[in-house]
Amino acid sequence: MTLSLNIAAPGTRPSRASAALLALFLLAAADLATSPHGGGLLLPGHAAAQTAPADMLERARPIIAELMGIDAAQIVPQARLAEDLGADELDLVELVMAMEEEFGVEISDDRMDAIVTVDDLVAAATSSR
Repeated sequence: MTLSLNIAAPGTRPSRASAALLALFLLAAADLATSPHGGGLLLPGHAAAQTAPADMLERARPIIAELMGIDAAQIVPQARLAEDLGADELDLVELVMAMEEEFGVEISDDRMDAIVTVDDLVAAATSSR
């Protein structure tokens, strides 16, 4: 497979931003090529490249609502756990433990560090199966 990517005009040097973007692209491509699960670069706040299945969200919604003491209607995939739902570090640990119990999985510390949204949380639990 051949990949050609121009990040600067001929005869000029690429900007630092272009070089950084290229480096990020190459890291993602390398991860994709070597990962048994399809890879993709895992960035904080982007734990799930795909959204969690709706039925899994429905299973998680009452658990999140109860632990956070909020109305279940507030729990939408794009809701940020800290900023939108008021979760602190302890809440996040409790939410992860509850998802592990509900879905019978273990979520790694690295994966937990990348959880920002409700969708990230549910996707981490469902993709760890």
